[in-house]
Amino acid sequence: MRLFIIIIYISIFLLSYAVPLLAGPFGLDMGMTLQQVKKVSSIKPSKGSFIYYSAKLPKNHISFEKYVLYITPKNGLCKISAIGKDVTTSVYGNQLISEYEQIEKTLTSKYGKSDHKFDYLNNGSIWNNDNEWTMALKLKERMLQTPWAGISTSLPDSLKSVVLEAFASDANTGYFTVDYEFENYSDCVREARKVEQDSL
Repeated sequence: MRLFIIIIYISIFLLSYAVPLLAGPFGLDMGMTLQQVKKVSSIKPSKGSFIYYSAKLPKNHISFEKYVLYITPKNGLCKISAIGKDVTTSVYGNQLISEYEQIEKTLTSKYGKSDHKFDYLNNGSIWNNDNEWTMALKLKERMLQTPWAGISTSLPDSLKSVVLEAFASDANTGYFTVDYEFENYSDCVREARKVEQDSL
């Protein structure tokens, strides 16, 4: 009987200190409080309201070097932005496109095929030569983006949308981001706006 009681106490002790199993993107779930996120990741606040940075989350991916988290007091975690590492590429964008497509393939295997992909050059852009692909992307004259939205695609982990997008820092350097918006994102935005309004 005494051994049974000891086992019960040990089990309760271990459960009280156990780290919860998190199934969402990078090991984080919708609605996690700031304190809960701090228990599983080292984060730093930014100058913006309710925005935090982290170089490492519970489940990292080799393609990303930084993560931006949007966490409000009432609604908790509502958005994760994963910032990719710099990709050295040609003026044609070959290497960036290749790495983009690899991430796109991985996301497709998890979230299904995207309904549409934005891959175009703005009408009238002067950066329309093949060897100006990366520069056009830098100047926002070109877009390369693949979204997965919960309206037509059933997303797991309480996600509202997932968006992969490519960017360029200069003619030979690019990177991509993946934005994960949870179903409570709109509530977070309203909460943040109310805080800003109340401060006036």
